Amino acid sequence: MEVKISQLFDYGDEIAAPGEAPAFDPGEIKELTMQKIHGEHRAPKRVRAVRRASRTLLIAAAIASLFTVTALAAGLSVHQRRQAQLRDYREVDANSVTDYVEYETGEDAAGVTLLSALNTGEFQEVYLNISPVSPEEVYDPGEQELMEAKGIHREYVYELDGDGKWNRLQFTPTDWDFAPEEMETVTLEGGETLQKPSPEAIHRKLMDSCYDAESRTLTLMGHVPLDRLREGRDTLLHVVCLEVRGGDFDHPEIYRDFGSVAISATEHRVKTVMFDTPPVFTNEETGDEAQVLGVELSYEGVTWLVSFDGMDAVHGRPADDLTEAEKRARFELQLSWLRAEDQAVWDAKLNFADGSSMEAPGILRAPYEDGVVKLIGTLGAGSIDVDKIVSVTVCGETIAVN
Repeated sequence: MEVKISQLFDYGDEIAAPGEAPAFDPGEIKELTMQKIHGEHRAPKRVRAVRRASRTLLIAAAIASLFTVTALAAGLSVHQRRQAQLRDYREVDANSVTDYVEYETGEDAAGVTLLSALNTGEFQEVYLNISPVSPEEVYDPGEQELMEAKGIHREYVYELDGDGKWNRLQFTPTDWDFAPEEMETVTLEGGETLQKPSPEAIHRKLMDSCYDAESRTLTLMGHVPLDRLREGRDTLLHVVCLEVRGGDFDHPEIYRDFGSVAISATEHRVKTVMFDTPPVFTNEETGDEAQVLGVELSYEGVTWLVSFDGMDAVHGRPADDLTEAEKRARFELQLSWLRAEDQAVWDAKLNFADGSSMEAPGILRAPYEDGVVKLIGTLGAGSIDVDKIVSVTVCGETIAVN
C-alpha cells in the first residue's frame, strides 16, 4: 500500500515507517479517542519577552501599523514582518502573553531563522523561517500532482541534536477562513460527504500568509516536546525537507538541508485554582459520580482537573494478563468516562472582569497523572488574558478564581 509522508503523522508528530510504530499506551489511546469525539549554530539572542503592563489603544495602533505599506517600505525584514504577524495572530499584546519570546533575527539570509517561541506546558512551540523555497515547493497542487505521478513525496521536518527522529513542521497560516466557492465536496467510504477547502484554495492561503515571494521565505512551526529538550542547555533543531521515492519509507533522503538553530525551553505561566467545593457530574452510562477538583489557566487554554473513585483502574495502565474480553470491557468503560468527562465541561465558560465571557476551549487530550485526569483544551489561534478572568462556569456552577 502506498503511503504519503503526511500519513505517517496520524498518531503523533514523530515519523515512523509503516509497521514499525510502537504500541500505544493507554494515555495515547485516550488522547486519540478524545480527538475523535471532537551554518553556525549560535544560541539565538532574545530581544523581547512580553511583560505584563498597562496597554493602550495607541500601542495597539502602533502594532497594527506594522502591516501598512508605509511600514513595509520603511525597511522591515521578512523576519520582522513575520514576527509582527505572529504577535497579532496570537494576540500577544492584547492579552499580555508573557510566555511569548521573540529572537533577534539579523539580516535576511538563506537557511533557517528562529523567529519566536511559546511554551505551552507540554511543547515548545517554535516559529521558523526557512529559505530559499520556490513557490512550487509550498504544496502547489499542480506540482504535487506531478510529484505523486513520479512516486515522490516530500515533507518539511526537524530532528533534535542529530537523533534521526524526524518530526513534522507545520505551516502557520494566519488566515484560514475560506469562502463557500473555495470549498469542494469529498465523498468518504460509506457514502458520507464533507466539505473541505480545495487544494488550490489551500495553496493560496499558504502563499498569502506563510510565504514571501520576494525573499523566497517560508514560515513554519514545530511542536517540540519539552521532555526532549536538554535541561539547562541549548538543543540543536535541524531542519530539512525529506523526500521519499517509490514508496521506500525506510530510506528517506534529504532533498533540502536548511541548517540548524539552537533552542531551549522558555517560561510557561499557569494559574492553578483548586475549588473549595468541587462541582460534581455523573457518568450516565455507569451511574458513578466524579468531581472537578480545579482548573489550570494559561494563555493557550484551560485544563480541568477531574477525579473519581476507581479511576486508576479506568485511566491507569492495565494489567498485562487481561483477557481479550477484559480488555474490551475496559476499553468500553474508558470510552464511557471520556464521553462523560467531555460532556461535563462541554458548556464551560471563562468569565472576565469586564462582564464578558467566552466558551472554554474544547477538550483535545486527557492524560492521567498522579491520580487526576487532566482535560486539556487549547485554542487554535489567539490567546487568553488570564489576569482578567474572575470566574469560571463548569457543571452549571460559577466559581470565582481570583
